[in-house]
Amino acid sequence: MMKKWPVLVLAIAVMLTLCVSHEANKTTPDVGDSTPTQIIVFEDDGVWKAQIIITLPNPCHKIEFLGVEREGNTFIISFRHTPPKPDEICIQVLQKYNKTLELGKLEKGDYRVVVKINDVDVKELPFKVKD
Repeated sequence: MMKKWPVLVLAIAVMLTLCVSHEANKTTPDVGDSTPTQIIVFEDDGVWKAQIIITLPNPCHKIEFLGVEREGNTFIISFRHTPPKPDEICIQVLQKYNKTLELGKLEKGDYRVVVKINDVDVKELPFKVKD
């Protein structure tokens, strides 16, 4: 029985090393469900606007607005999410990020707003402009 302990300890050490090295190789933070996103599209005096609300797990998570691109009738709104450092101590309270952007005066038709965080589509909202 005593001969099995060194093998067991070695196996656990190898598994832990693999887990740590896998995390260290991640260059882009996951966004998944950790950043719920809402899109609200509305008209204000003839100008269409999009309000983006991103809920972050705590204030140590950072969101940076990168810009808006228009491809036909699709508006792509891009953000960069940076999670806190592994050893960073942070209060555990939800943090809301709120950004309102002008889409401009739009002709009648079907449109779409897509929110990307770290180049990943996280939310999409189709909307219709009527006369």
